[in-house]
Amino acid sequence: MASKEARPRSGRVTAVRSQPVDSAPPAGQGEYSREWCGRLWVGESREDVDEAISEFEIAREAAARRDRRWPADGTAARTALPPLFPSLAEAGDIGIAPWEPEHLIAWLNGPAPGSGGKWAGRFCLGVWNSGTDWGELGLAAPGRFDVFEAMACWDRAHVQAMLTWLEAPFWP
Repeated sequence: MASKEARPRSGRVTAVRSQPVDSAPPAGQGEYSREWCGRLWVGESREDVDEAISEFEIAREAAARRDRRWPADGTAARTALPPLFPSLAEAGDIGIAPWEPEHLIAWLNGPAPGSGGKWAGRFCLGVWNSGTDWGELGLAAPGRFDVFEAMACWDRAHVQAMLTWLEAPFWP
């Protein structure tokens, strides 16, 4: 299925409402309405309604990509991501399945992983909980993922693993 490209946003803050067609009052004076997917979308202008519907379509397509790519269960999805990174896939039992972040942190602090593996592990920790400063939980500095540092040392396969998540992100 082809992905719909987002139109440039107008930058205006608008209000568009969506309601079931059978319970929707007609659009008021100065409003535009359009039926789409069994709902009536009403806004100040055709452009506002079309933009809201376009954003909704893009969000639905993104959700469908995520559902096709990752297991529905957050725990299963969390353990499906790390093996996409070659350095993590080759590392063996490092706290990925089952998910044991303390075990992964210990491996990341050890001598085994190269810089690519260390950034891949930080990326996976960030997906699991982006608000955590993993340094406070024992991860050697830096305690968070840095996309610029990672890109400076990753090979194509590691970059592709990150892009796979970026194209269809999930949050466990």
